[in-house]
Amino acid sequence: MTLDKTPECACERWIKEMNAVLKQEEAKDQMYSAPQWVLDTISECIDALQEVTGYDPTPQYLYDNTGGESAVTTAEIHAAHWQQHQELHK
Repeated sequence: MTLDKTPECACERWIKEMNAVLKQEEAKDQMYSAPQWVLDTISECIDALQEVTGYDPTPQYLYDNTGGESAVTTAEIHAAHWQQHQELHK
């Protein structure tokens, strides 16, 4: 048994093997194929593995400032904190 260098390689291999099993089971007569719940479970496993291999860590709106925190300069941060400090000590 050879070990894959990355988990993604192993997942891709498993996806390929499970797709082959599904294709083989679909070709069989219904009487001789695996129960439907088994095939459904295999399909769910394939979907889960595809989420792992197809994961993209890039945010959906990489340069969109409206969906995230607004840009605040350090001067603005210090001014706001100083004002808060002054108000707490009145």
